[in-house]
Amino acid sequence: MKPWVVMPVAVLATIVDNFPPVTTASKVSASQSAVNAADPEKPYCGADASTRFAVPLAGKWTPDNSTPTYFLPGQCKLLERKYSCSTNQKHAMASRYHFTPDQCALVEIEASKLDSFLKGRTLHLLGDSLIKQVWMALGCLLGTSIEVIQGGKRGPGLFKLLPSGAKVNFLPVWNDDSVLPAGDGGIAVFEAGVHGRHTKWTAKRMEQLRADNFSKVLWFATPPPSFQTTTGDYDAGSLAALEANHHGKVQVCSRNTTNWHRNLEEKLLRRSGVLYRLDGVVAVAGLDQLGHTKVGTSRGKHGDCQHYCTPGIPDELARVLYTLLLATG
Repeated sequence: MKPWVVMPVAVLATIVDNFPPVTTASKVSASQSAVNAADPEKPYCGADASTRFAVPLAGKWTPDNSTPTYFLPGQCKLLERKYSCSTNQKHAMASRYHFTPDQCALVEIEASKLDSFLKGRTLHLLGDSLIKQVWMALGCLLGTSIEVIQGGKRGPGLFKLLPSGAKVNFLPVWNDDSVLPAGDGGIAVFEAGVHGRHTKWTAKRMEQLRADNFSKVLWFATPPPSFQTTTGDYDAGSLAALEANHHGKVQVCSRNTTNWHRNLEEKLLRRSGVLYRLDGVVAVAGLDQLGHTKVGTSRGKHGDCQHYCTPGIPDELARVLYTLLLATG
């Protein structure tokens, strides 16, 4: 990989506005043809720069009558009961939501293709519990093709593909004390998360990624929280006051929220220069309209409007990530 070039933010922003200067031929993986056999007019997402770096990737979220691959916690070792969609009928419908991109198609997850892409490298998912949900969903969708080494319930998580042993790692990175993995030639997918607002923490992580210790770097935009607050973020005082005014009878999660986390992250990535070197972006449209698919009332004093119930939205985010990974070659 080329060495980093330090340049003024204004100049960098101009370059990034026309980013990325890559060709489809050089970036599409041998393990994923750019041609979608089912619909040749709709290539796979990531086959060209317009979908590999879209912020956001345009598309629609719709529920259907399909049966999830897994549903109950016992059907996947990685699925934590607190996130399970099996808690009530509303969540059962949430588990059937699918994302259909407007201009491209998603690839169905297969262990053999992921193994071929990794070539023995480790896939690192770095961030908070929101990207951990995507790590869990990816493992659950891979089914019996993985061996769980560490479940990630109270810290890092790790599973490996069978029979090759290629690793997929979740590492909690959400505060000043978080330690990033040393570059090992693997692939880093990073998410700032809803906790990472500290300058010291942000700079430390950005410098690690700037060091070029990873063969590929992708940005996973933080999904928006959906609490009944001005920004959608958790605010115990505001939520308690709201509940008091309504005698406790309030809709726990707001269906519509804002994407301010994603917008702030994009600005930080531009300023740090990391955006100029990305290999892909996972930023999906419509997440700000899916507050009703959050865990909701079953967790926490004021409910859980950070996490999506699983399966459902996290599965689709895992499919987007998987498709874009294969496209990077």
